[in-house]
Amino acid sequence: MCRSKTNNIGFTLIELLVVLAIMALTMSLTGGLILKNIGKQQRFVEIEKVKNLLKVVSYESFFNGRNTVVSFRDKSILIKGNNRREIEFKELIFLPSEINFNMYGMSSKTSFSIIVNGG
Repeated sequence: MCRSKTNNIGFTLIELLVVLAIMALTMSLTGGLILKNIGKQQRFVEIEKVKNLLKVVSYESFFNGRNTVVSFRDKSILIKGNNRREIEFKELIFLPSEINFNMYGMSSKTSFSIIVNGG
């Protein structure tokens, strides 16, 4: 009798399915944590953006020698000064308030309220 040698190189279908099942289980356990951390980072970035924006408005008021009003409403900030602009945010919700910057770059308030969306 002649036996033919078969050279089986590779993985069987069962082995591949087991690996895929393990990967799916791992992703289901860690996927939510990863998405939660991404949301936290987006909120942190938006808070830093607000801080930097208020610094820029203060400098613009000083260098232009004009008063500027910053209004906080819902998910946006409206800047009324030399050029009127509105900035929208995804993760932050602002309580209605206003900050006035005089021509010396000084503000009428030192704080404002933010509600973090989903956190």
